[in-house]
Amino acid sequence: MMEPVIMPVLDMTMERGIILRWLKKEGDPVRAGEPLFEVETDKADIEVEAPADGVLARIVHPEGAEVPVREIVAYIAAPGERYDDDRQNPPQPKADVDPSARSDPAQGAAQGEVQGEARKGAPEVPSGAALGRNRIRATPAARRRARELGLDLARVPAGGRGGVIRLADVEAAAATMAATTKGEPGPRGRQEGGRVDGVSPTPRDAEHGAFRPPAPEPEDDGVERIPVTGNRKAVAERMVQSARIPQVTLFARADAEAIQDFRRRLEPAVAEATGQSLSYTALFAFAVARTLPRFPDLNAHWRDGEIWRFRSVHLGIAVALPAGGLVVPVVRHADRRPLAELVKAVADVTSRAREGRLKPDEIGGGTFTLSNLGMFGVEAFNALLNPPQVGILSVGTFVKEPVGGREESSARTWLTLGLTFDHRALDGADAARYLRFLVETLSDPWRLLVS
Repeated sequence: MMEPVIMPVLDMTMERGIILRWLKKEGDPVRAGEPLFEVETDKADIEVEAPADGVLARIVHPEGAEVPVREIVAYIAAPGERYDDDRQNPPQPKADVDPSARSDPAQGAAQGEVQGEARKGAPEVPSGAALGRNRIRATPAARRRARELGLDLARVPAGGRGGVIRLADVEAAAATMAATTKGEPGPRGRQEGGRVDGVSPTPRDAEHGAFRPPAPEPEDDGVERIPVTGNRKAVAERMVQSARIPQVTLFARADAEAIQDFRRRLEPAVAEATGQSLSYTALFAFAVARTLPRFPDLNAHWRDGEIWRFRSVHLGIAVALPAGGLVVPVVRHADRRPLAELVKAVADVTSRAREGRLKPDEIGGGTFTLSNLGMFGVEAFNALLNPPQVGILSVGTFVKEPVGGREESSARTWLTLGLTFDHRALDGADAARYLRFLVETLSDPWRLLVS
């Protein structure tokens, strides 16, 4: 039986998705769980997996199409099964009939015979060659950056394998165009007689037989106007939504000497077991995942006047994207993972988040979020809630200070934690109890291994 592939609902707020790239073409064999196509949502670009084994029999929506959630985008057939367009999409009865079609029954019959023969002669799996022509192949990061720059990808020379446009190609093309506008040679091209080497003409340019350089910019008024789109727009909307929540942030300082020693002593074993460095972000994720189940009011959502408490911790990790923007991938069941497994999971989702390769179940459904800006030297900050979650923990940098105003030889290293909570879901004392418990736990992190 033909298996439909639908545009998935990747987040509660998602209504439509844009198909960025098909990773298979019609006629290709596919396996369940194998990446099938890339889709852009208002939060991230992610890969969608095939729901079944078989052959990609029919691509319903091409690359670039914006498709409502739950709508069929493709069909997967069992080996040897024939795709039947009429069967999958039965014709709708017509309200009006073209009079000219009735005036010549013989002609209509002949057309019907030809169409019928064409269907009989159709291959079991239609070719995807026609759909593949004239498409621009680009990585999600490259597409996102091009949109941010307002750059037509048709002008960008592809430097990746198989003609794929990479992020570096977009940046280079943008620099070239900027230099051209100023009359200077760009990093990847030079201007000769109105032509810019290193920047490809658009199809329209090709039709007219000549490449025209970009139209001159209007007179510079000293203001750079940047359209807010994609991830930046999504973050802006979420933060406005968050700002409407009555939220409070509590701060507490933790003695960081023990946590630094903990990391220093476990780092070799973790690296040997996982191949990953024991980052402080992963370490704090481990501390949150092990302590939060004792405080279920914080591992919760606020939804339409109800509080939803979760038995497991699905931990969101705030990740800054290379081209700007923010995404929060989720590590599911973080509370059930040993340290090494969690370190590997955090490194994996943060890396793929930056590359735009998250899976559907990794961009939504978090029950609590961790945001670490310590690597930027930020001592403390007030993180805004990620709705509908009712709690988020911010982590600042390490600060070394003398104890009791004594000389530097008695200095200790401190760390500031900020806990923001939804005051509709819990009170300040409840949040303060968790923050104190977390601070105490970090002063002796070895007990996390036996909790």
